[in-house]
Amino acid sequence: TNIKECLEYPDFTVVALCEKLVIGFGCLTPNVWINEAYLPFLIVHPEWQSAGIGSFMLYHLVQACVGNDITLHVAVNNPAVFLYQKFGFKIEQVCLEFYNKYYPPEYYYSKNAFLMRLKK
Repeated sequence: TNIKECLEYPDFTVVALCEKLVIGFGCLTPNVWINEAYLPFLIVHPEWQSAGIGSFMLYHLVQACVGNDITLHVAVNNPAVFLYQKFGFKIEQVCLEFYNKYYPPEYYYSKNAFLMRLKK
């Protein structure tokens, strides 16, 4: 999923602003499978992390998708894992080398990912 595809679903997209600065972005791709949405992006500007922006955006995305499971991938060493667990997401699978095609070798997060699911 890319950002262009996400923007086709404005009801499943959230942007956090501070004045005119974008400090967060999140989106869901609805109906990737029967009764399942996928969360490809939930991003918070580094200077605004740990300020509740990610929780705020995730809450609104989950509410927009009532009645559907939500799945996502997250690097195994990304602190966002704890945010997702706080919302009830459970780890279903470890995907080895999931991010190899997305990030350069020196990227600071692991190339391995958890597939997580929020059951509705």
